[in-house]
Amino acid sequence: MDTLKQIQSKISSIKNEEKKLSVKTVLMHIERAEKFYENGVNENDPQYFTDVIYRTNQAFEGILKIAFETLTDQSANRKTPNEIEQYFSQNSILHSRVLDLFKNYRTEWRNPSTHNYKLFFSEEEAYLAILSVSSFINLLLNQIIERLTFLQEQELLNQAELEFIKGVPNYSSFSLIEKCEKILLNFSNFIEENREFATEHELLGSLEAYINKADPSINLIREPLYTYNEKIFRPDFTMEYHEEKVLLEVKKEYRGTREELIQSQLQDYILASGIKFGIGYFYTSNKNKTYESKSTSIMDNGHRATVCIIFPK
Repeated sequence: MDTLKQIQSKISSIKNEEKKLSVKTVLMHIERAEKFYENGVNENDPQYFTDVIYRTNQAFEGILKIAFETLTDQSANRKTPNEIEQYFSQNSILHSRVLDLFKNYRTEWRNPSTHNYKLFFSEEEAYLAILSVSSFINLLLNQIIERLTFLQEQELLNQAELEFIKGVPNYSSFSLIEKCEKILLNFSNFIEENREFATEHELLGSLEAYINKADPSINLIREPLYTYNEKIFRPDFTMEYHEEKVLLEVKKEYRGTREELIQSQLQDYILASGIKFGIGYFYTSNKNKTYESKSTSIMDNGHRATVCIIFPK
């Protein structure tokens, strides 16, 4: 797996040119770190391995600055790298997987190299630092792209003056799972013909903006973390309204074989969370396809739960 190619692909999908240019600069630091690593190996000069760490640190600082401005809507101009790192450490901003990689890089390479100028790094440490920072940037880019898509979609929705609830008869009397089904079906109708999302995270950003606009009373929790038997589960969303809760898992493309996968995922989420309703939603931009829904009752620790799959046909 070539992580840098994945990062390059994600950079090309960014529509904000200023952000795209900034992330390209971050990528240049990683590429330079790889060059230093090759020099250290080929020339048998371990000094290059320490240079690798300083370049990966610059990439780390750079992507955090971009993430800070994108995810918090604040300027990073007067923030030091340490202040930005502390902010992400102390606030629940980063998705859990991203936060794990953030903590790992800080602990293993960022902090030691910053606080001890006499420290030198080995070939193995340089290699792991490149892998660590590249993995962190790759996953953090998902969250950045999702947020940029959310903001772009939010602006379009404000211009469209969406009044979803008024157009649905008896909407207020629906249960939360019925409301969610209606919203998801209308989202597909609202998105323009043949619009494709480059990544699933773009789709999630767009969908989150739509749900917030369609029914602001629904509380959306992005990537909540549930555990069961020491296993960790992270559905795309938990949707809440008063005492009702619904799990939501989203897929960018429909294939019949993926129905079993999403059903299995939702069953795991239900078991781990105790929430009794789960929706699996497959997006399509093809207006010639109609949506169908398929509900299945399952037993969870002696209690009945419902899984609903919404898919194009």
